[in-house]
Amino acid sequence: MARPSATPADPSSLDQQGHPLPVVGNDAGGPAIEAVGLTKRYGGTLAVDGLDLTIGRGEVFGLLGPNGAGKTTTILMLLGLTEPTAGSARVTGLDPVRDP
Repeated sequence: MARPSATPADPSSLDQQGHPLPVVGNDAGGPAIEAVGLTKRYGGTLAVDGLDLTIGRGEVFGLLGPNGAGKTTTILMLLGLTEPTAGSARVTGLDPVRDP
């Protein structure tokens, strides 16, 4: 079966074979992940401090750092499994807290 020949206007929305990437969420042209001022406190302990992050669609990104740097907490916030104390995040245009 032949694939439709529609070509997206944005080349970053194509996979390595030139096929359109799937659209998830309600923001087809925006970044895959975006965090602005993302902060998490556990009591008096600051786990993530004002993280600003933008990861484009189709990009490969590694989150590296020492133990206790906030990597797991950041992922938990992006998955909607824990709420940020401050700031906001969007994953494929959706808010992980409101649209898990």
